[in-house]
Amino acid sequence: MSRAEFAAMIQKAFNQNPVRQLNTGGFRDVPADYWAISAIQEAYETGFMSGYPGNFFFPNQQIPKVQAIVALTNGLGLTANDTASLASYYTDVNAIPKYAASEVAAATRENLIVNYPEVRQLNPLQPLTRAEAAAHLYQALVRQGQLQPLASNVPATNYIVGRAIGGTQVTDDVFSVTASNSSFTTFTSLLKTSGLAGILQTPGSFTIFAPTDQAFAALSPETLRQLQLPENRETLIRILRYHVVPRQLTANELSSGEFKTLGNNPVNVQVNTGANQISVNNAQVIQPNIQASNGFIHAINTVLVPPNLTQSQQP
Repeated sequence: MSRAEFAAMIQKAFNQNPVRQLNTGGFRDVPADYWAISAIQEAYETGFMSGYPGNFFFPNQQIPKVQAIVALTNGLGLTANDTASLASYYTDVNAIPKYAASEVAAATRENLIVNYPEVRQLNPLQPLTRAEAAAHLYQALVRQGQLQPLASNVPATNYIVGRAIGGTQVTDDVFSVTASNSSFTTFTSLLKTSGLAGILQTPGSFTIFAPTDQAFAALSPETLRQLQLPENRETLIRILRYHVVPRQLTANELSSGEFKTLGNNPVNVQVNTGANQISVNNAQVIQPNIQASNGFIHAINTVLVPPNLTQSQQP
């Protein structure tokens, strides 16, 4: 995609107020009869895109992905001072130009960035494709409230960097993410009671199938009370460890089969691509890809029970 084509997409997508004025005569390399002259002028004056030294725009030059991200961040007035967290999102963080680090951090925080086929591979200097431009623009319009976020069962959500329940940005370890999310208050409390919270805050790779509060509500209050008693701590640990896979797996990386958990017993994952559904034993993944610095959390609607619990230990 060329810079002129991206400017045309910006003109169609947004209705921002001008923040500056283009010099009389415009850019030296954009003729008065150029097909995208109005789009280029608007993209410049609304703060999305800038020119090059010497009053050039280079309209036919391919636009790299990072330049498009910077354009959207600037045009929407997004800022971020914390660039250290970028390493937790992107395996190729060192390829991000220094001039663009804060803009990429801001775009990441606001869930503007979409990476396909690998969500943690930014490829910042690669030419922007039409599909990537459409995806980034869609996310920008979601951020502005002009479009609804994609439903969790839409495959494209797997490639939105940092996507989380309720739009909450995630930058911390997997335990801290569950602790900050109102959907996992019971799960978080049990992790603290069991002593597993510390393990999940250490560097490493984790995938957590986290039951929501509604999942725990299906259990009786007495069952939850019993699990939190000191004499039942070992049972609680076995149950919670059964929800953790010591690997970092996005929903796109899950496949039908067994995955070994921290409790050594495997969970059975079934992926139905036609119905966009993922099941874990008898539970359904209702929100995939809640990203943390050391793994991913997939919200499930049922508490998983290890197969080696006695009848009296089962919740």
